[in-house]
Amino acid sequence: MLALVDVASLQELLEDAPTGASQFGIADGKYEEILRHLKETSFTSYDTEQLLYASREIEDRARRVGQGTIHAGFQQCSVMAEQRSVYTDLARRGVSVHAYSAPDATPPDFGSGHVHAVSTAEIAETWFVVFNGGGDDTQKTALVARESDDIGFYGILTYDPGFVDHLLAHLNQTYDS
Repeated sequence: MLALVDVASLQELLEDAPTGASQFGIADGKYEEILRHLKETSFTSYDTEQLLYASREIEDRARRVGQGTIHAGFQQCSVMAEQRSVYTDLARRGVSVHAYSAPDATPPDFGSGHVHAVSTAEIAETWFVVFNGGGDDTQKTALVARESDDIGFYGILTYDPGFVDHLLAHLNQTYDS
C-alpha cells in the first residue's frame, strides 16, 4: 500500500475546493505525501460505461477551460453523428475540435470543428478523447480505448501531461491536424 487516508481527512481536503468555471482543483500541499501517488497517473478499465464517463469528464473539462484543442476518435462517422451536439457546443465555446472516424456515412458538421474522415485501421478500431489542457498542463487528459472481440472495449485514462503530449504529436503528425 502506498498511501491511506481516512474519510474525515478526505472531506476536510474537499471542503475548501474552489467552485466555479474558472477555478480547478484542490489546495493539496499538506496532503502531498498521499496525493503524490495519484498525480500524473493512468488508470485502466474494461468497463465500457466507465470509459464513457471518462470521455464525458474530458469533454466537460474542455468545456470548463473554454480554450485549447480536443481530439476525439469515434471509429465510424455514424457514431460521430450521435455526438454532434457535444462537439458543436465545444467548438462554439472556443475549443478547437478535431474529430476522427472511418467514413461509413456522411460526416456531421461540427461548425468550426474539423472532421477527419480517415480510412485507417487505427481510427476504425480506436476510441479516444485527448484534451491538450488549453495551455495548462494540469488540465491535460486523455482516454484511449480499443475494441476487442473478447471483452468489448479496454482502455486507459491518463492525466500525465507527457503522455498526452505524445498522443497529440502522433495525431498531428499522422493525420495532419
